[in-house]
Amino acid sequence: DALVPLVPPGGRPMVVLVHGAGGSVLPFHAVASALGERYDVYGLQAVDGAREAESIEELADRYVTAVDAVRGSRPLFLAGWSVGGCVALEMARRWQARDVELAGVALLDSWLPPAALADEPAARRAREAFGAMDLLAGEGDAAARLAELTEAAGHIPALLERHRAAFLRYAPEPYPGAVRLLRAAEPYPDPRVEFPAILRREDHGWRERIPDLAVSEIPGNHFTLISEENSAHLAGVIHEIVDDVLSFDEI
Repeated sequence: DALVPLVPPGGRPMVVLVHGAGGSVLPFHAVASALGERYDVYGLQAVDGAREAESIEELADRYVTAVDAVRGSRPLFLAGWSVGGCVALEMARRWQARDVELAGVALLDSWLPPAALADEPAARRAREAFGAMDLLAGEGDAAARLAELTEAAGHIPALLERHRAAFLRYAPEPYPGAVRLLRAAEPYPDPRVEFPAILRREDHGWRERIPDLAVSEIPGNHFTLISEENSAHLAGVIHEIVDDVLSFDEI
């Protein structure tokens, strides 16, 4: 299934984590454990089927349907890592169109895609930077374990490239809701990947598309911000966001 419970569900508020380019929920293991005492934590994973999703919007449609099947009326916090941040934004847009209120939307070190950049030289440089990323290496042990579990090592690079292509094509419309960008404190770990100036900004380029954007810096780099070492801090930030929203609703 696309929606995977990462801790035993207990009818509590939901935290849903959207996969990065590798399509796996395994990188979320540590942060899910840190959140599990207070929330039902789910991960969204890419599902191998007759036809893979080819766009960010199509992934969002599939995942909204999967979450709606179990959500009920519970508060829901949505966070997407890297490419998953774009998917999370489109999921939030679909719920917003139905007047479904969320307990929060977070982008975990996600960048504005090149297709959204009006300056063509900047867009070209961004495409080159994202094309140079070694995403399989970034998935690290999670990718290796996924290959071992599924006996489909060739499937992981194919998913990575499909998700990379979907990201490069994605040109998000302005989003009118509140969003939190949780930005990695450390630079991208490969110095050969050079982003244009707009993506090096604190907001990773999102401000023009998300006016109600708040930016918080969290420990780690693009890949280690969800590691076991940094999971407690990330979980604490998520607690803070959700508690603020739920406390306001109670008042």
